[in-house]
Amino acid sequence: MTKSQVLLANVHIMMAYAFRSLERIDDAPRSTAEFERLHDLLAEIIASETSRQVKRGLDHGYREETRELQTVRGRIDLQGSIRQRSFVRGELVCRYDEFVADTDLNRAVRATVLLLARHGNVAPHRRDALARLLSFFANVRAIDPRAIRWKDLQLNRVNASYRWLLAACELTVKGLLPTDRSGDTPLPWLNDEAMSTLFERFVKEYFRFHHPRLDAKAAHIPWAAEIDGVGLHQLPAMRTDITLRDSNSLLIIDTKYYGSSTQVSQYGRETLHSGNLYQIHTYVKNASASGVPVSGLLLYARTDGPVQPDLDAVIGGHRIGATTLDLTKPWPLLRAELDALLDRF
Repeated sequence: MTKSQVLLANVHIMMAYAFRSLERIDDAPRSTAEFERLHDLLAEIIASETSRQVKRGLDHGYREETRELQTVRGRIDLQGSIRQRSFVRGELVCRYDEFVADTDLNRAVRATVLLLARHGNVAPHRRDALARLLSFFANVRAIDPRAIRWKDLQLNRVNASYRWLLAACELTVKGLLPTDRSGDTPLPWLNDEAMSTLFERFVKEYFRFHHPRLDAKAAHIPWAAEIDGVGLHQLPAMRTDITLRDSNSLLIIDTKYYGSSTQVSQYGRETLHSGNLYQIHTYVKNASASGVPVSGLLLYARTDGPVQPDLDAVIGGHRIGATTLDLTKPWPLLRAELDALLDRF
């Protein structure tokens, strides 16, 4: 496999962890072998998964309808019938529940399929396949992809088969939305913000699944402020990307995905991003008020830059580190790097 294919295979695996679809991990090398570009991989996943979902049956839900009918259905809206003088026409205003495919899940899928079907960078035969699928969503309302509230999309036992499809849809839509952040990233089709979210969720879910004793999660850190201070309600909330906790210590991990993982100082030196270092130190300093030894780690996705983050130091009495994960390494080596973090930090 080429370097780009290895990267795509790892993105496939990162998606499987981030969206808790671990049964897809073994498919990664086979699923990505023919692709050199991420957008074609995502288009293929969405086309095949949507087709599979259509055959299985689209998600349906009940929606209340109010209509004038000649035969009673559901509940009669007496006031509405009087107001609209439905009796004159031999009709009644009825309220009833309609079992429809116009659900939030299907709206999200339809919006993403349409977005890719019209995207010029997607291979023509995949655009055609996606366009043909739109006919199955004829009764699903069109929405702007930017209006999709991904966190509000709820899966249950009946529609759990949408999980992998929605993972690809979310990454596609978020990756195509323009942002102010740009850089020479290894996946230029996705903006940094989308990949940053994926990277964070992947690392958290990896440790949650493989090292459950560490209770990997995002956590709020209270400010170590005197309770009689003024204006404490104005202090911003501190929420970590990932915390790993055992009986004796706490490790706070702040994941970063940038086109450039270092900055150039006014003296021309390559240094860590100052804001990142200030942030992790603030987290560690305040979390240590609980009395448990606390360390902090800035974890960057490795870039091709000449200087890579590599820090392991005690700052203000707390151990602070910075290192990288190389997403272009084959998965077994990338997994070894992740596990080695626990021994190193």
